[in-house]
Amino acid sequence: VVTVKDEIVAPYGSEKIKKVIRGPKYKPLKEAEESLFHVRYLDLDMNGHVNNSKYLEWMYEAMDIDFLKTHVPKKVHLKYLKEIHYGKDIITRIKQDGLISQHEIKTDQGLHAQAQIEWRERNEA
Repeated sequence: VVTVKDEIVAPYGSEKIKKVIRGPKYKPLKEAEESLFHVRYLDLDMNGHVNNSKYLEWMYEAMDIDFLKTHVPKKVHLKYLKEIHYGKDIITRIKQDGLISQHEIKTDQGLHAQAQIEWRERNEA
């Protein structure tokens, strides 16, 4: 995180925020359901890394289909830790408690992403 100089902020009339807003603290998932995925060529971005959208897609794919049909994300906190490359096998882990799901994405090289998703029923405004 880099501090933006006052002379850059001033012309826009923006309020300078000094405190960095951080996401939730993630605890390791001890008892979680696991799903296995394989990184394919079309999962990659132009730099040869897995596209950020794939992490979230894998997290959703590991969830119960009936839950996904009746719920949508209300708030997503996703923390990217390490990039993933072509050909890797990934394990997505999920623990769900009501309308909150916690997720991890791992490979043989360790933890790559963590997320906490708050859900709402599809028919809520």
